[in-house]
Amino acid sequence: MKKQKNKIDELEIENRELKERIEKLENRLDNYKNMADSIPSIVFRIDLAGKFKYINKAGTELFGINEGILISDISISEFIDNEEFDMDSVQEYSDSKHMECFLFDKNKNRMPVSIFFSSYYVNNTINGYSGVMIDTSKIREFDLLRNFQYDIVANIRDQKNLEIGRASCRERV
Repeated sequence: MKKQKNKIDELEIENRELKERIEKLENRLDNYKNMADSIPSIVFRIDLAGKFKYINKAGTELFGINEGILISDISISEFIDNEEFDMDSVQEYSDSKHMECFLFDKNKNRMPVSIFFSSYYVNNTINGYSGVMIDTSKIREFDLLRNFQYDIVANIRDQKNLEIGRASCRERV
């Protein structure tokens, strides 16, 4: 009877410790989700077929995914320009990959993004990919503006050189 009581006590201790570990893991998961939801870029996890396992608030808002929708039924390829992306190209890389492509938001607007993928493993086997999608439209706008400014400066310089050349020709005449 005493052995049985000791065994029950041991199981109760193990059960309490297990509950504490689960609570700590749940707290860590909540902290991760809160952090990911505070990031303006899209943070996601997909399986090998490209189906979402997790997507942060920025992603659900951009793609128009409502809370009631089961995200595992939605593929990342539904939002990414298919000419630019396919899961086979992601799977060619075992650890990480970076790609530039376009995605479509909930209104079917096309926007440029940089996507960074990293493999995640379960039992030493790739189980899917975690990643971040960063909107690069502002960077592209900046590049276009910078190039436009360079063109303006070059045109001003060329115009000035033309005026100097004309003045030089007039002096000779």
